[in-house]
Amino acid sequence: MGADCYLMRDGEASGAEEDYFRDSYNPTNLAWTLGFSWWKDVVPDLNDSSVLPPKACQEYYDTYKDVEPELPTAKELGCEGDEKEYAEWAEYFKEKRVKFLDLLKRGAAGEGIYMSL
Repeated sequence: MGADCYLMRDGEASGAEEDYFRDSYNPTNLAWTLGFSWWKDVVPDLNDSSVLPPKACQEYYDTYKDVEPELPTAKELGCEGDEKEYAEWAEYFKEKRVKFLDLLKRGAAGEGIYMSL
């Protein structure tokens, strides 16, 4: 289970890989590391079609563009005692944050983001 986010194009959720973002509900969840909840924070901002409108996309982008993820502990990630693996996880969250922010930016400039939460 997780949050599936699709960039809207021509009134439809895009199936293109570059227009898709997934945030699983487990220790790899980016939302939790940034300090928000998909259900508590994002769901109220969705329209009746489960689309985060462009204005809300911009607001989320502005809110989280300068927030660095607070990583789960090495124990939570299953790599306790392995600094190299923990560094790889840190890079994973960094890249995931960039992809999320990019989708928000493009959603703000376009038709928003369809979300299956």
